[in-house]
Order: sequence, then C-alpha cells, then structure tokens
Amino acid sequence: MRRAVTATAKVKMAKTPKKASKGERSDELSAYLDALRINERLEVEELLKSSPAETTELVADEEGHLYVRKTIARGSGTGSVYARIKAAQDAGRSLPHLPRVSLFLKTESQIIVVTKSASCPA
Repeated sequence: MRRAVTATAKVKMAKTPKKASKGERSDELSAYLDALRINERLEVEELLKSSPAETTELVADEEGHLYVRKTIARGSGTGSVYARIKAAQDAGRSLPHLPRVSLFLKTESQIIVVTKSASCPA
C-alpha cells in the first residue's frame, strides 16, 4: 500500500514582540495618520479593475504624478506581501522587477497599496 507524501515547510517562529514605548507608538500613529491623509488626497483618473476582493485604480496626486492604487479586502488572503516589499525597498534593497511601493496601509477592513505608475519617474 502506498503512503501519501505530504510536504511540510519549516516555519520560523517569530519572537514575541517587545512592548512598544510611548514614543514608538506615537511615531507609528503619526505615520498611519499621514498615510491616511495621503491616500485621501489621491484623485481617481481611471478604474482599471474591480472585483469583490480588489479594486485597482489609476490615481494622481496633487502634482499630477500617476500611481496605481489597489484596495484589497482584508479577508481575501492577498495583499500582505506588499508590506514585505515596501519594507525591503525602504531598507534599500533593489527590486527592479517590482513596482516601487509608495504607500502601504492596513485598515480594519482593507489593505491599501499605492505603487508608482510605469509613467511616473522613480
């Protein structure tokens, strides 16, 4: 009798994060509120894609620079990779095959990702 072979992946357990100091919480809150304000100022130029789980729009800032904004439902299981991409790019890692993530924002029900449009200078 044949046994079913199942693949298992090693999962590195994350250490329990230390409690953030009052200053760190204040910085995180300020960054979150700044991201919300930036997102609110973007003007939709064109709807590129719409589904129950995700909306993709071409948006412009106040200076007319174009970006792509994805609004992803938190329960859809997609979108969290953008946080890792942004962190890597912010740390100086070169990822030329990926768009530059300008904004990553999680709300209670959505993940909002804003990337540079191909027509926008890096």
